[in-house]
Amino acid sequence: MSLKTKVLLVFCAVFALLALIFFAVSYVITGNIAGKLENESIQGNVEVALQALERELTALDKSAADWAIWDDTYSFVEDRNREYLKKNLGNNTFKILGFNYAVFLNTRGEIVYARGYDPEAGKEIPLPPGIVFAAHNQTGAIKVCW
Repeated sequence: MSLKTKVLLVFCAVFALLALIFFAVSYVITGNIAGKLENESIQGNVEVALQALERELTALDKSAADWAIWDDTYSFVEDRNREYLKKNLGNNTFKILGFNYAVFLNTRGEIVYARGYDPEAGKEIPLPPGIVFAAHNQTGAIKVCW
C-alpha cells in the first residue's frame, strides 16, 4: 500500500471518528434540551389546569356559602319543606349554576337532601359514593355542598 493510500485511510478513519463523536455529543445535548423543554411544557400545562380548577372551586365555594346563609335554605334544612325544593332546586337551577350534585346537611352532619342531575342529558344521575361520604363527615353547621 502506498503512503498516499495509508494517509487517506487514516484521514478517513479520523474523520469518521470525529463525526461519530460530534453526532453523539449533539444527540446528548439536544436530547437534554428537548427533555427540559417537554418537562417545562408539561409543568406549564399542569399549572394552568390547577389554576382553572382553583377558580372553579372558589366559585363553587362562594355559591355554596351564599345558599348556606340564606334564611330559606336554613328553614329547609330544619323543616324539609318541599316547596323550597320546587322553587330553588329544580332542573333549571342545576343548568344555570352549572353543577351536577347538591347535598344539604344539617348541624348534626346528617344529609337532609342529596341529588345528582346531568343538565346536558336532562336526567337524574346517582350520587358518587365519595360525595355522600365527604358530605356526611361535615359537622357543626349547615353545609351546602355542590
